[in-house]
Amino acid sequence: MQLELFNVVNTYKDKTNEMYECVDCKQMLPLSMFRVREDRSNYRDKQCKPCFSKNVRHIQKLAEVAPPKPDKCECCGTVFGDAKIYLDHCHDTGEFRGWLCNSCNSGIGILGDTIQHLEQALVYLRKHYEKN
Repeated sequence: MQLELFNVVNTYKDKTNEMYECVDCKQMLPLSMFRVREDRSNYRDKQCKPCFSKNVRHIQKLAEVAPPKPDKCECCGTVFGDAKIYLDHCHDTGEFRGWLCNSCNSGIGILGDTIQHLEQALVYLRKHYEKN
């Protein structure tokens, strides 16, 4: 709590001068302030470490009050089995939306979590399917 009084940039040392902007707090921070993804060694999170931690805590609290996990993806209907289940939530309001498979969660997220982007993707796909 007391660390919040100090400038976060000065609390970590980085051997390079490379700076990166956090997608959440919009601060330009040293590269060392961004986690290296466990699943991709050369990929860093787009959120700084403090924002990432805040988001993880929020999702953990949301999971406590969310409805029970279903046996299949609420978007595509794929049966989960041993696959990881993702808690989908609105990034603007923080509200729970549903339980999704990795593909649906990633796809919606990559398309910006917006209806506009999903509709643009549908228009694109329909245009190319109509050619066949």
